[in-house]
Parts: sequence; C-alpha cells; structure tokens
Amino acid sequence: MVCYSQKSLLVVVIGASGDLAKKKTYPALYALWNACLLPANTTICGFARSAKANEDFRNHLKPYLKSSKKDGGDTSRVDAFLSLCQYRKGASYGDWEGIQSILSETNCDNILIYLAIPPHGTL
Repeated sequence: MVCYSQKSLLVVVIGASGDLAKKKTYPALYALWNACLLPANTTICGFARSAKANEDFRNHLKPYLKSSKKDGGDTSRVDAFLSLCQYRKGASYGDWEGIQSILSETNCDNILIYLAIPPHGTL
C-alpha cells in the first residue's frame, strides 16, 4: 500500500479569482499544506474567467494567507505555497475544454476539483 503523501495531487479550484476562493479555499489549502497534510508533489491550479498572469494571481492571494505564529512572521512558507499555485483563464465556469486542457497536461495520481463558485454558476 502506497501512502497518499507519496502520490502526486492536482487540485483544480474553479472560480479561483472570486471571494470564496481567496478568503476561504486557498487559506484552507495553505493550512493543510503548512501542516504537511498534502502530498509533497501537489499542484494547485486556479481556473476562472478573469484574465490574470500566474504572478498576478499569487499576489491576489497573498494577503489572505497568514504565516503561523511558529513561523515568527516569516513569509517564506507562504511564498513556497504560492509557488505551487498556477492560474488558467477559462471562458466560463463550465468551460470543459479549458478544464480538460489542465487535466491533460498533468500525470498526477490524484485529482481534486473544487467548485468555489456562486450557486447560480452550477446551472
């Protein structure tokens, strides 16, 4: 049996540029990663309708990711987490071709797709 932490993980956050993602989803993913509860080989790909470069997206998230007290305010852990985060623009929440392109570019063992979208976005 292979431990989950030895396998690769791709997390796709649909609606990544929105309020829920920046205030709740990414901070929760950071907390899991910072506690070593995500595999070492984890990639997090944000997907949304807004046009953003990877670095712009990371700067968008950074104020919402808090260094723990044990880090003494050192932001290097936050920066290390952000280096795992990528961003892709899609035409809509249901842009299956855009999502499929993300999935086809990876050979991860495990894929998690998280919908950080408003209720009307699921229709």
